[in-house]
Amino acid sequence: GTDSWTVVVSLTDGAGQPKTGAASQVQIPVWDATSTKPADDQVNLSTVSELGDGQYSLTITSRTAGTYTIVSSATGTEPATYADIVFTPTDVTNPTDPILGGQLTLSPDHVTQPCDGASTPAMALAEVRDDQGDLAAGVEVTFSLIGTDDMTESTVMTDASGIARVEISDPAVYSVRAFVGDVELIGSPATLTVVDSGNCATPTLSITDPTDGAVIDSSHPTISGTADPGATITISVGATQDGLSTADSSGAWSYTLSTALTDGSHTVTASVQGSSPTLESTVTFTVDTSTDQGTPPTPIWLSPWFWWIMLWVGFAWWMGWL
Repeated sequence: GTDSWTVVVSLTDGAGQPKTGAASQVQIPVWDATSTKPADDQVNLSTVSELGDGQYSLTITSRTAGTYTIVSSATGTEPATYADIVFTPTDVTNPTDPILGGQLTLSPDHVTQPCDGASTPAMALAEVRDDQGDLAAGVEVTFSLIGTDDMTESTVMTDASGIARVEISDPAVYSVRAFVGDVELIGSPATLTVVDSGNCATPTLSITDPTDGAVIDSSHPTISGTADPGATITISVGATQDGLSTADSSGAWSYTLSTALTDGSHTVTASVQGSSPTLESTVTFTVDTSTDQGTPPTPIWLSPWFWWIMLWVGFAWWMGWL
């Protein structure tokens, strides 16, 4: 059998004002009359809960009768001793009170749901033990899920291994609590965060230049296209990777091939690095450097020397030298 007590501690700051947000600083160990800590399987302590106005509470459950001293302290302060509390658990043979308590755990305590919904949801697990310390099957566990906007409760029976489970998948920040009757399990409440990936848009990728079937007169053509902003694009010639490009804030990217292409047909593939399944785009074009004649010569009549020569010839003709 068990007996439970709730200890309430009040904290104030140096100015005598209620101190809030200090649950992690509160320590409430339990000692027996000889100042010896009871065995872990005899006394269970819940986590410290903040009640408001500088008050904090903790539930103590014992299965051994005796006189215990409750000592409360806050980190960095001297402990303050409270009055003795006498625990009087019911007879351990009483079948109407068979549960000592248990442990609440989260697996995991933070999960991000992907767009495809393929992830395993977070799981709240309650391990329940009887008054002999053995795992207890067929015990009702009440899970309380206090989310961002609402609160839900569900009752689940422990299985043959003494475990009750509840899945949590909706995005929110939860305070998860677990009870067997009026007994709150160790580790309760616990904080669980489930977030949406927030990036569920279908990724995009395209090659806009050159176009399929184009004839290019350069052996080092520039490949350009569009993708999601910030995406890393892998550029390959045939099956050989040539380099990388990064899409700018508008999604535009470009890359000049470092490999010198011979005259003829070539296929270039662009793929988004890290995409699953692989997102890619291809283009096939022809390189014909014979059409590249270089820069045409400047016509002779556009040369300043041409007009100086013509001026000299005209002057010589006028003088009769010619």
